[in-house]
Amino acid sequence: MMKRLLIVATLLVLMIVPSVALTLEQNYPNPFNSSTTIRFKLDLRSEFVSIVIYNSLGQEITTLVNDYYLSPGAQYSVQWTPTSNLASGVYIYVLKTTTRMVTRRMMYLK
Repeated sequence: MMKRLLIVATLLVLMIVPSVALTLEQNYPNPFNSSTTIRFKLDLRSEFVSIVIYNSLGQEITTLVNDYYLSPGAQYSVQWTPTSNLASGVYIYVLKTTTRMVTRRMMYLK
């Protein structure tokens, strides 16, 4: 009886607490030439967020986000407009939270 009660209670908790995953979407448009938008959604454990863009050599180009986000489950977006001296090519953007890291690639065409 106790086992059955524990299973039912666990199922109820799983139904009440939404399953929200950390998500880093592909930038849009991709490839791009003037600006692009990066969307991300935080999970229930995320607090501190940073989004950094690197070139194909691993050199940091810019930091788009470096702040605390206190609304878990919310969707955010950030726009990036590269500087005029940036070369065409593949760039990597990295979303880091206090517990995880997700990466994606994008193509910049001048």
